[in-house]
Amino acid sequence: MNSQQYHQLLRFTINSILQGHSALYVESDGPQPDVYFNLPSAQTSGTMTQRISADKQSAREFLSNHGITEPSIF
Repeated sequence: MNSQQYHQLLRFTINSILQGHSALYVESDGPQPDVYFNLPSAQTSGTMTQRISADKQSAREFLSNHGITEPSIF
């Protein structure tokens, strides 16, 4: 997975968290989409900036827990 694909998946995950979805459906090359369950809940307290930062971190941790990490630039 290249950097552009990772960031696209990260944005998709953040949007799914913000919309309150419980599962993440990702189109794949196979006949069925990849499905990741148990998305974290959206942050509900704090300023909007704090909520977005917390949701970004939750999305990164969620992807990392499923073996999807940000590619290194080195």
